[in-house]
Amino acid sequence: MNQISTPAKFRTEPQGAIRRLKDHLARHGDSLDRMLRQVRADPDLNESHEIVALISSEPDPARVSRRLKALVRELLICLGEPIVDINRSYVGPEFDAGLCWHAMRLHDLERDIRRLPK
Repeated sequence: MNQISTPAKFRTEPQGAIRRLKDHLARHGDSLDRMLRQVRADPDLNESHEIVALISSEPDPARVSRRLKALVRELLICLGEPIVDINRSYVGPEFDAGLCWHAMRLHDLERDIRRLPK
């Protein structure tokens, strides 16, 4: 039998992936929200809080994965685009660097959540 199996220490723990996402949003959610406010031109946006509420109310891995994928796609589409000037906003190269950083980190977290058992 020529089958590759993942060692137990490399498997994604269900609560670990959710906990890592919550921790990430607790630490970096404000920065993510500020960037999304510029992208969407919506000063009242709180996307990180909405994702945490989604996880808390219904930790369905497929639904959370779809939400994160859409968010990553939105961040990557905005690379190089003109930005909206909002108070305390990012500008120029630091904006694109921030978009990339958030997109890649959320992509990694989405991948872990996608691998959770249904």
